[in-house]
Amino acid sequence: MKTRIALLVLIVSFLFVGCATIKPTMTPEQQFTYNAYQVLNKSKIVYDTITDGFIDLRGQGLIDESTWDRFIKYADIYADAHNAAVSVLYTYEVTKDPTLQRRVTTHLEALTKALADLVGYAQPYLEKHFIKT
Repeated sequence: MKTRIALLVLIVSFLFVGCATIKPTMTPEQQFTYNAYQVLNKSKIVYDTITDGFIDLRGQGLIDESTWDRFIKYADIYADAHNAAVSVLYTYEVTKDPTLQRRVTTHLEALTKALADLVGYAQPYLEKHFIKT
């Protein structure tokens, strides 16, 4: 689990840096879509890692129901933001409407805020139980 937490920190650190990779053979529209998918995919990896850690904590009886319930609220906010971002990105891809780029960006910003809130809530619990210094 220590490895997973270290991976989580690494992923969060490079979430946007890695997403901004420029592919010289892509059009600006393709680059935008590629970067948006990178944000979605990498944020989902972080979400899955944190959720797995919290499931482990709950299974071991290391967190109470109110902590779990609050975690689920943060997780639901992230999931809703992720699904909304996927939906608007899909619409952008199908229609190729350049005016939707701003909506995609707005949804990705909401997604990253929801993920940051989830990480901020979960981190102390995960560190307390999985990272021994």
